[in-house]
Amino acid sequence: GGAGTDQGPMKNGRLFEILYLLVEKRAVTAGERAELLRAVQPDCDFLGSLVLNSTVGGLNPAAVELAARSGAKLIWMPTCDSAYEREHIFGDSRPEKLPFWANIILELKQNQIQNPTIRLLEEGALRQEVLEILAIARSHDMAVATGHISHQETFALARAAKEMGLRKLIITHVNFPSTFYTLEEQQELLACGAFLEHCYTPYATGKVDFAVMLEQIRR
Repeated sequence: GGAGTDQGPMKNGRLFEILYLLVEKRAVTAGERAELLRAVQPDCDFLGSLVLNSTVGGLNPAAVELAARSGAKLIWMPTCDSAYEREHIFGDSRPEKLPFWANIILELKQNQIQNPTIRLLEEGALRQEVLEILAIARSHDMAVATGHISHQETFALARAAKEMGLRKLIITHVNFPSTFYTLEEQQELLACGAFLEHCYTPYATGKVDFAVMLEQIRR
């Protein structure tokens, strides 16, 4: 997860007899952590990942390549440092209770520590770094998740992934407030060969009605 220690996943792996458990860290690569956890808990296969936030240089192809070599299996596009997500959290639609990472962003700003936002598009087209990242992911057979990028960025990414032959593109949080996709939009993304991630948390926290989530999955 994005916070806490790595002991929780080990306990969860033993308790629920999970065969695969993905280790995500929003600020650093988790490939090495996954390798360590596999050594400590061999009956659970931990998978490492990398989230392309500013703490790893944002859209950084070199970081993706080295993450792949360290065993990471999933690359997330920007989440908390996505320009779109920041605008959603700190703009007119600001929620009453900020997520934990938003408070860290505010602390960094208060301490005058630079933590820039990230956009995938430049003049309406995907930036060259994004195309390089997709190519690296394809060469290592990694999955790429959209993170908390905008709808415009997501559709551009999905089309490029399809054209490049990337086999594993995951549309993150399709039922989350900032990344909510209509049924028609989801079907268009499916046509690009993408997988849709329906999460329990938005329902559990009252952000989406269960009937809406169920209907999306059924369709």
